[in-house]
Amino acid sequence: MRLRDGTVLDLILWTVGAGALKGRGLTFAARAVGIFAVCDATRRDSLAHLADFIRIVFAVSGEIPVVVAVNNWDMEAERAIGVEEVAAFSQAYGSEFFLISATGDQVEAAFQSLGERIVLFRRAKAERESQGPP
Repeated sequence: MRLRDGTVLDLILWTVGAGALKGRGLTFAARAVGIFAVCDATRRDSLAHLADFIRIVFAVSGEIPVVVAVNNWDMEAERAIGVEEVAAFSQAYGSEFFLISATGDQVEAAFQSLGERIVLFRRAKAERESQGPP
């Protein structure tokens, strides 16, 4: 993908549930550089499961950039999660959040945000490491 600043970034995405991050499954998270955390707006428990998932990945990879995407936002009548809940959840991880739907609304913007966060995070990390110990 090409970020807004012209940086080209290759993303490899895995669809992994929290249950898969046990034992050998932790290798999925071991070298992660970002989390595209997706929950379902029609399933209240899916937001709570994201907290467990993020905690597991952070334990293995350290605190890496997170972007939260709430899928099925267009299904207003079935919606079980409010925007205020999503905002509070995202804020806890310093994350931006996106309300997405099957029509593709906000999907590109969500991936752009994750890519930009990863690049900024890695640049800052490289800068800190190049300065050596304090």
